[in-house]
Amino acid sequence: MPETAKILKEEGIPEERISKFYPRHISNYPELLEADVILTMERSHLNAIPQQYRNKAFLISEFAGEPPNDIIDPYGEFLESYRKIAKELKYYLHKILDILIEKNVL
Repeated sequence: MPETAKILKEEGIPEERISKFYPRHISNYPELLEADVILTMERSHLNAIPQQYRNKAFLISEFAGEPPNDIIDPYGEFLESYRKIAKELKYYLHKILDILIEKNVL
């Protein structure tokens, strides 16, 4: 995942945080399912979440108040594809942050 690490560095994420990240399948990590909200990039990710936790699982785009939109993992693509996905994720995450601030959650 050198492409992801490069993008995260470009975004100013500290190296020590980047080095702790590794991909994992959510069904193998039940502690993730204890979260208040589960945000996924793709419908296939959403469908992989056990049924009993689906009431708190959302596509990132929908949670941001936008129409449902799959954000396809750029795995194996060129660096520019990773940059495009990072830009899309930032857009949705900024919208979510604005919503949380507006609702006095943060």
